[in-house]
Amino acid sequence: PPPPNVEVMLSHAVDCMLQRTEQHVGLNSGNADAGSAKSGASSRVSTSNRVSTSFGLLIHQLRTFQQAYPSSQAIHASANSTVQKCIEKLKQGGISSIELVKLTTLLYAAISAGAELQGDKEYIGNTCTLLLNVDFVADQGTISKTEAQAARSILHYARWGALSHILKTIPSKSQQALFSTVVNKAIDSVHSTPADALLPLFHSAIIAAAKCDLSDVVVLDRLTKALLSMLGEAKNTRNRTVMLDEICGLIYRPNLLQDEALPDAFCPLLEAFRYFIAEAGVVKPYMARIVLSRITAAWLDDDQNSSIGATAIPYRSDIVKLLLYKETLLEESSRPQEDEKRLLDNEKNKLAGKTIAIPNDTDPCSIVRSFVLVFISKIPDAVDSKVLKELLHYVIVHLLDEICLAIPQTGVMLLTGSIDYCRKMRAWQSLCLLSRFVTDEIASEVCEKVHIALGHVLHGQIRYFMEVFIIQCSRKHPVVFADALVKQMQRTDLSLQQVSSLMNISGNLIVGRYKDDFAHVIMNDRAHQFLSGTIPWLGSTQGFSRAIAQLLAHKLIPLVMDTTKNSSDDDKDRDGWYVRNLHQFLEENSEMKRLRKKQGKFFSRYDVDTVCTPEGVLSIPVDNGHEANPPHMVEVIKRCLEQVYAEAHEKDAPIWKQVESMMMQHEAPKTNGNLEIKSEDELVNFQRKIIPMDALNLAMEDDRQKKMRNGAGVRKQDLIVCASLVDKIPNVAGLARTAEIFAATRLVVPDIRAKGMDIFKSISVSAGDWIEMEECREDALLGWLKKHKEMGYSVVGLEQTSSSVSMESFSFPERCILFLGKEKEGIPVEYLQMVDCCIEIPQLGVIRSLNVHVSGALAIW
Repeated sequence: PPPPNVEVMLSHAVDCMLQRTEQHVGLNSGNADAGSAKSGASSRVSTSNRVSTSFGLLIHQLRTFQQAYPSSQAIHASANSTVQKCIEKLKQGGISSIELVKLTTLLYAAISAGAELQGDKEYIGNTCTLLLNVDFVADQGTISKTEAQAARSILHYARWGALSHILKTIPSKSQQALFSTVVNKAIDSVHSTPADALLPLFHSAIIAAAKCDLSDVVVLDRLTKALLSMLGEAKNTRNRTVMLDEICGLIYRPNLLQDEALPDAFCPLLEAFRYFIAEAGVVKPYMARIVLSRITAAWLDDDQNSSIGATAIPYRSDIVKLLLYKETLLEESSRPQEDEKRLLDNEKNKLAGKTIAIPNDTDPCSIVRSFVLVFISKIPDAVDSKVLKELLHYVIVHLLDEICLAIPQTGVMLLTGSIDYCRKMRAWQSLCLLSRFVTDEIASEVCEKVHIALGHVLHGQIRYFMEVFIIQCSRKHPVVFADALVKQMQRTDLSLQQVSSLMNISGNLIVGRYKDDFAHVIMNDRAHQFLSGTIPWLGSTQGFSRAIAQLLAHKLIPLVMDTTKNSSDDDKDRDGWYVRNLHQFLEENSEMKRLRKKQGKFFSRYDVDTVCTPEGVLSIPVDNGHEANPPHMVEVIKRCLEQVYAEAHEKDAPIWKQVESMMMQHEAPKTNGNLEIKSEDELVNFQRKIIPMDALNLAMEDDRQKKMRNGAGVRKQDLIVCASLVDKIPNVAGLARTAEIFAATRLVVPDIRAKGMDIFKSISVSAGDWIEMEECREDALLGWLKKHKEMGYSVVGLEQTSSSVSMESFSFPERCILFLGKEKEGIPVEYLQMVDCCIEIPQLGVIRSLNVHVSGALAIW
């Protein structure tokens, strides 16, 4: 305990605080008309809010005392004494409404300071019942309506606050009737309780409901709606976040979810779940994350592993949507994001023993679906047949039908980052994790659907996951998928994308890491079929497909004939002779050996098992649109082919070396140390002989001259367009197009990665390929401007200022930087000091500003 002198001080401090609490709720008796001159309801609400806020502050100070000195006997003695006095007076009855408010408030204040009810189970239960029954009835003519409203708010705040503390101390199984009474009273009190007192009412309802039996679905429904009503009334983001977490922790319990999984069951929890997800949308992702962190843990919490996931069956259509869910990335300083991050960190600790934890490197736009992906990954292979058919098969088929088979516009690639692009990407990623649940019942259906989808025009990033899914399904159902693969390879109307995917899939299954899973199905007749489908692609115009076809042919030919026979052994077998010679060439040619070695290593390292895990899917680097950006196999093998070519020609001399060799064929005449130069031409020729790098210097000078001209051969203006403050991609793309058309030297942008975005490409119309672009972020802009001023450039700002010059009468300097400001804001003050002159565009209309791209285009022209 604290020293005696500190104890004395604490005793006085607590007594003072309790006295202040009592004085705080003292009302002006006899002034019934005191508030009549004020504006009715708004005045009452204002007074109520002010009084409740002050009261809440006093309670917080008392709790701080108790937490700072938990072992103080003085605090406990003072608080316990106050509690006993208040309870005795409340039991006596016959007290005025004002006195009732004071006693209830003091009771709550003393309990907040650490007081404990001294008595048996019955005494504590009677105290709770006493608090449940207190209510404020204003004595006629004693206080004003404003004061009555404030008193009612404080009374409700105090009684529910006191109950929330007392209920925590009662064991769960000892007072079931009391807990049920509290729950029902709380439900009935929601709409009659002042808004200021809803938070302690909410906590009392949560504590009581967590300790009582909620098997009565009617009570559960009423309770859920009451809690949602209180959640909707919460104004503070932090309170709303905490309340949402507590609601989900209460209602999403395994035993309650099991009741909803029964046939024809009433599903209030499912309704609440859909309400939460709809309310979250994409701009309140913290709501969806909190809900998913709770419910996925409940779906997995089953004593019998075979039944894991059964409680998720009613949510199966929602699971399909959640696997496609993409959050809107909030600002880092966003308060809701900070709160939910803190809560989710706490949730990870609480659920550490329940096998639910998302990968640490999950992208912020994929956290919601990551909970569902982890849930799927935790379902055992030997899952209950009901869960397999009604949940997992349902999700697989619906993802394929609704998303993967949705036909994009004919011949047009989806825009990277578009809604359809994101949905297809996430659908195929989800199917990768679901591939282990593709059983014999749906294997043929899935096989047919995926090969239809394989014919769609899609980005390589999406095809990567599509190919992984097909490889996994082929390993599980080799006969079904082998027949379909052969049939597809023998088609003559395949697009290059289809051929690439089929070759990549075949390479992995026939010569790669997974060849043992597939070897038994490519024997005898099927081997002939595979070979007949492979050989035509040896002449493909696509190097990638041709290279893998060579690898497959080398593997398949020995399976269909004896390649050790010589042509003289069977001259009549002309077809066999051709095929054996083909195999011999593939076997012995040095370039084929080198290519086969590199490709073999590539396919042996291709690990689809890792990709088909939450960690594998969610750890892949993302693009600017926060979608996975895996290294597609076509690109990898293209690089492999380039390496093979480089290695095959590494002994070839470079062009300038060949020129040097040709020049040095005519050796200089031998002298006695003195060179006799007969003419200037001979001197030049001699210099070329002994300084062969001149040829390279001339080439570099020619290249420099080319850079001074644009793609059309027109000499570029000595004009740099600085758009580092322009943050909208359409404006940057428009400026790139304009700058290229009017032969600007280069365009400076805040992020060079914008060049790769589809929206930039569609607006700039390939201008990004023809104009030089440089990146300079806003934080480095001052230094960049200073550097270029030192290089002799003049900075011309496009801005309306008190000294700006009309563009009509302005003569641009020879070496010029056209400096563009931010949309709407213009050029910030800190950059104006670097501007040599400001120009403005004469205007005749009412609106006083143009779009930054339009303004820039006029100035560039």
